[in-house]
Amino acid sequence: MNEFIRPEPVTGGRVLMNSLFCIPGWYLIEESSATSAGNLAWYLRNLAQKSDDIYTEINKETASISPADSCPIFLPFIMASNVHPNAKGSFIGINAYHTRAHIVRSIYEGIAFCHRWHYERLRNCMDKDPKSIRLVGGAAKSKVWTQIFADVMKLPVETSSVDETGAHGCAIAAAIAVGDYADVPSALSAMTKLSSPVYPRREYFEMYDRKYDAYRKIISALDPVWDTINKIG
Repeated sequence: MNEFIRPEPVTGGRVLMNSLFCIPGWYLIEESSATSAGNLAWYLRNLAQKSDDIYTEINKETASISPADSCPIFLPFIMASNVHPNAKGSFIGINAYHTRAHIVRSIYEGIAFCHRWHYERLRNCMDKDPKSIRLVGGAAKSKVWTQIFADVMKLPVETSSVDETGAHGCAIAAAIAVGDYADVPSALSAMTKLSSPVYPRREYFEMYDRKYDAYRKIISALDPVWDTINKIG
């Protein structure tokens, strides 16, 4: 999910949805699709070599490939798509010299590109550009993946000091309900802590812009094909 809060909802179908936020008078503006860590889970389940420490291994593989290297462009639509109801997961541009490390990095990058697509839609509805973004979930546990997000988004990325942020949110709500804190802002101030931000690297901005441009062009080019593929079987 990709989201921010504001005092008014966004109308006109410019975002996926608006939800009431836990602070009265505020709305949660949302963009989301099933295009994140589920794609990596599919790869680990079906293609990765078995390992007792698989996440350490794939992070090492990803870090071994420079952002400037030519990796396939991955469309992270294994589970679902944010662009076409019948779009499927795809690796575009696989070559003979590509290794497993290139494939893993392309998955990390493709998921980040999809989140940039969502972020750009949200940014068009913001009163001002954000100074940073916050990342939670499986990707936030990977330093190399967090760095990819920072480079692709061109923004510092902050992560939570806790792993299970959903459960943490429930604990915050419970603390307010039993009277430990008067409201959401005071509970958040006392119960949350962010890690040091991961800063984007300017030397990779142009490269990632070119990759993201290719990502968007591939999606547009394949748009007429998805229905045909869906009818095959």
